[in-house]
Amino acid sequence: MTIGMKTRVMNTCLVPSLTYACQTWKFTRKEKNKITSCQRSMERSMLKIKKIQIICHTMIRQKTKAIDTLSYLKAKMAMAKHVVRLSYNRWTTKTTLWAGPSRQKKKRKTKCTLGRYYKSSKYSMNTNGRR
Repeated sequence: MTIGMKTRVMNTCLVPSLTYACQTWKFTRKEKNKITSCQRSMERSMLKIKKIQIICHTMIRQKTKAIDTLSYLKAKMAMAKHVVRLSYNRWTTKTTLWAGPSRQKKKRKTKCTLGRYYKSSKYSMNTNGRR
């Protein structure tokens, strides 16, 4: 698999799963270090580089062109703050809490029913259940 394909998989699948439910985390320096070290190890494994081959992470990032997870987290947190500030007078709330139309629909009578069809046709049943 090419590096571009691996990067695309990492950006679309691994980074969102790595940052799942980050809005509820206690965001400390320790957590940030864990996330960045995890991302850097994934990038090294994409390029098949071992830790013993001391290569700067900026060089690895230039080759992979991956999204920085911390900047992704900041954007995700900003969106969470935006959603919290929204008012409750939105159409999504109104449609989920909607009880339906205020008046009931009138029941229509069907024009043709099977009972009428059997009564008026030659297929009417006799008392034994046979034709």
